Amino acid sequence: YGLRYGTQRQVREFFEAFVYPLGTIVGTAIILGLQFFFGSQQAFLWLQVVLVALTLGMIAFSLRLKRAYTKISRDNLLESDQRISKLHAIEILSQNGHHDHLSVLIKSLENPAENIEVKVKILEIFHKMNDPKTISVILGFLQAQDEELVYAAVKALGGFKNLDQKGEKVFDQGFTIYRVIDELKKLFTASSSERVRAEIIRTLVALNYDGIVAFLVEAMKGASTGLLVACIEVCAMFDDPMLADYLLPFLKSESPIVRAHTVISLWRFSNYKEKLRVVLEELFNSGVREDLLAYSTVIGDLGTKTDRQRLLARFDVKDQLKASLLAFIL
Repeated sequence: YGLRYGTQRQVREFFEAFVYPLGTIVGTAIILGLQFFFGSQQAFLWLQVVLVALTLGMIAFSLRLKRAYTKISRDNLLESDQRISKLHAIEILSQNGHHDHLSVLIKSLENPAENIEVKVKILEIFHKMNDPKTISVILGFLQAQDEELVYAAVKALGGFKNLDQKGEKVFDQGFTIYRVIDELKKLFTASSSERVRAEIIRTLVALNYDGIVAFLVEAMKGASTGLLVACIEVCAMFDDPMLADYLLPFLKSESPIVRAHTVISLWRFSNYKEKLRVVLEELFNSGVREDLLAYSTVIGDLGTKTDRQRLLARFDVKDQLKASLLAFIL
């Protein structure tokens, strides 16, 4: 992985074709040589000596190779013009044991000329590394011009585990969590991207934001279909009967997918199942494609095998919509 992309396959094939068989030959030659020079009685003792010497030699070689391995990966990330090579280098540098690897990743991320896909990959890696030092860098990309970078930054914050590698609580630091949540709330207000706003909702939930309920209720007022669906999906995480007071009005939404997700969120509350079944029957009996796809979303989540067979039985085998429904419910 430390080699430049394009030479990796050649090196791998070389090892498989020549080095592995050569190792078998050399190993056999060493054993025969020891028997020839020291005789059968002493050969076993000297074989142990050779094995220990080889082990120590490999350890010394590995320690020296470590710096070279880091340097090759660093050069691939900062100097290579091949996207795949850069992505491999990011994976390698995110692993433990590399010296000064974080500064290299940040340098590449902040390079204006760097490929967007590479920057997105680095942001994804940051939350896996779980290093508190990267939080301020990620926050800086909430204001990026490219929507993909903003989305990746929001998602990276949501993917952070609360414990870093030293066992310290990352988001138990008062100012840290306040700054992160404040920046996300500002972005939610300023962004026009439905996708980004929906991810902000999920991230706030992942960060255990205390004011998430009030934030959700406010966000659902006049929200677009995509954002409303994201909010309703988050609401499904709350096992609170009072949730119905806020979601029941959406059963009359013009959007079938909004109605479908509302049914899923409220299905656990037995008091409303009769009303929810009426909505499901309306979706099922509709001849509109969007209604049937919305119905299949519910059946895929909550339905039984009988429900699925009932849905698919409505269509001919060659019907293209049936193939779409299969993708939803199977």
